[in-house]
Amino acid sequence: MKPVMSLRALAALYIALCVTPFAWAPRNNTLDQIALRLANGENLKIVIYGTSLSANGAWVKQIQENLAERYPGRAEWINTSGSGKNSDWGIENVQERVVRHQPDVVIIEFAINDSVARFNISLSKAESNLRRIVSSIRKGVPSVQIVLQTTNPVLDRPPGHDGHRRELERYYNVVRKVAKELDLHLSDQAAAWQHVLNQGPNRFRRLVPDGLHPNAEGSSEVSTPTLLDTLGAKHADAVFQQHRTHDILVYGGTSGAITAAIQAKRMGKQVLLVSPDPFLGGLTSNGLGWTDLGDARTIGGLSREFYQRIYEHYGKPDSWVWQAQTSFRGQGQGAPARDDKTRTMWTFEPHVAERTFRQMIEEAKVPVVYGRLDLDGGVLKRGDRIVGIRTTDRNIYSAITFIDATYEGDLMAGAGVSFTTGRESNSKYGETMNGNQMGRATKNQIPKGVSPYRKKDNPKSGLLPGIEPATTDLDGLGDERIQAYCYRMCLTNLPENRVRITKPKGYRASDYELVFRSLEAGQTADFFKLDTIPNRKTDSNNTGGVSTDFIGRNYRYPNAPYDERERIANAHRDWQLGLIWTLQNHPRVPENIRKRYADWGLPRDEFPENGHWPRQIYVREARRMLADVVIDENSLVKKLGSPFSAGMGSYKMDSHNVRRIVGPDGFVMNEGDVQESTKGPYAIDYRAMLPKSSECSNLIVPICLSASHIAYGSIRMEPVFMILGQTAATLASMSVDEYKSVQTIDYQRLANRLKADQQVLNLP
Repeated sequence: MKPVMSLRALAALYIALCVTPFAWAPRNNTLDQIALRLANGENLKIVIYGTSLSANGAWVKQIQENLAERYPGRAEWINTSGSGKNSDWGIENVQERVVRHQPDVVIIEFAINDSVARFNISLSKAESNLRRIVSSIRKGVPSVQIVLQTTNPVLDRPPGHDGHRRELERYYNVVRKVAKELDLHLSDQAAAWQHVLNQGPNRFRRLVPDGLHPNAEGSSEVSTPTLLDTLGAKHADAVFQQHRTHDILVYGGTSGAITAAIQAKRMGKQVLLVSPDPFLGGLTSNGLGWTDLGDARTIGGLSREFYQRIYEHYGKPDSWVWQAQTSFRGQGQGAPARDDKTRTMWTFEPHVAERTFRQMIEEAKVPVVYGRLDLDGGVLKRGDRIVGIRTTDRNIYSAITFIDATYEGDLMAGAGVSFTTGRESNSKYGETMNGNQMGRATKNQIPKGVSPYRKKDNPKSGLLPGIEPATTDLDGLGDERIQAYCYRMCLTNLPENRVRITKPKGYRASDYELVFRSLEAGQTADFFKLDTIPNRKTDSNNTGGVSTDFIGRNYRYPNAPYDERERIANAHRDWQLGLIWTLQNHPRVPENIRKRYADWGLPRDEFPENGHWPRQIYVREARRMLADVVIDENSLVKKLGSPFSAGMGSYKMDSHNVRRIVGPDGFVMNEGDVQESTKGPYAIDYRAMLPKSSECSNLIVPICLSASHIAYGSIRMEPVFMILGQTAATLASMSVDEYKSVQTIDYQRLANRLKADQQVLNLP
């Protein structure tokens, strides 16, 4: 054990020297202070004061157990709530049930019963009562921190019912108003519960069986995490985790990051998942619900487990909110959408994917903190080893071994590991489909005869936005351009769940001149795909010559700072929303086409916190590591590298268009689209995930791995990222166990463990 202790001691000492005083400075009365006090070692007495939802709610035990696990022995809980009570009762009993206990924190909820008609408590009285309760507590305990709660909507209690809640939302607004004006913490659970109700009454009733009181599942899914957020558990976790040196730190919020963290935990390692995003799942939970599958036989381990959990979810009748299960006839890519033989399902809704990932993380008890890597020196190294990372909020986390499971490769780049972007020349690796691809430019192409100029057929008027001049580049010649990005849109044409798309701010019809000219040239469809996923929704991807890909507008993204990446992502969002609005509304679009697209909008029950729009742009490629082993076209087609398999890929080599140019005939053409078969599944060499040992000896890169542009076009699929994430964590765990660099682990031992965990390394 001595070598491990020395590694931990080295990391801990180095981090201690790097941490500046502001990382530990106490905060003022902010929303994260309560949990932060626990994280910093303070003991708190917490009183819960409210109705039956607090007296008997499953969230009470869950929140106690959750905080006890995080900060053992630091919170004393006293629940003085009363079933069927309201704020009149709250005033009468506040001294006996709250003040006499001299609490540090009080959690209050009465609005749900104040709205009961038979209690006859008006909105003004409810507000007055709540203010008096707060005043009494503050007078008796001046240092107290108070949390107000809104709770869930109520079903099945119509007017005339003894428990009818009149204008419940207005009573919740009273709570919100008082919290804001009195500078109190607010746990607005009503908003979170409304999102559940938007997914249909059947789902709501499963979580709230009697229409009023959430069950344990409902509390676990909605009430408890909402309150934890209010208490500042995320920020407190970030502070708390700084005190520890972990075996493995996984950086990323992608599907591959999740499988890596879970695998490390299952192998008994002290792991920390640092997600730069406030959500988990990457593209899989942000619109890519029509899985890019290839050969389903290659999907094993945690990747297959995820799709099996999706299958189980949609086997429940109440999962089918907006359509009957029997009416779903969706087809997946290369397999049935729902495969009863293998008990897997390959199409799903975004919120279902995110919930599934969270359940897997919670079951594995993987600690998660949220923070973005500081791109200015945020990777802390000593020699060839990373010892810690610093996030933009100035938190520092240490570990023995690190995994970069981001789409961008920021940790890899920050560690000084060699990488590339763009397209290599065919000559570099002896390929045939890399570099410039004018000759293959036949798919997803602009209709013939579309003028590239602002004034048709007038070169002196200048080129339309996004079009480059004619080129004399030979096919196969490399450049620094990358394939186009887009958002995988989730759409619905169901009025009950549809949010209409409005004209984006800053919309200019001139930006869509190519759309109008393509229509005039005969294009009548294929402006975006409408692949079906459950509950009358779509995964809508790019298709055709003018579609959702914002061609040529992403070149700076891989190496850009966060603010520039955000501007690029927002420009892509506005292009796609503007495209739909144009097809639905613009008078230059023929009426029959306007009618065809008119019914499509955004699902009300997806991404409510982001205007019902996906949060993750589709980063089809960014940085790619330059390791001792580079996977190229020959590795895929000729099956080289099989003896060192980390898992398998099988999807075609798929590069979207890279640029839009003036073609040889003087008209607009797209360039860069390649869609070629790999002629069957292939093994992915695990060494492509390992940096050169001289550059970094304790980092594994499963997503921005070492591959040529065209080979990466096949590897870059979400099921494969999950496979490689699991393999990366297995390798990292062995590195910790054996006190060796990641480059020196015996492959056969790695392969044996991967097979034991049901990974598929080769097919006959």
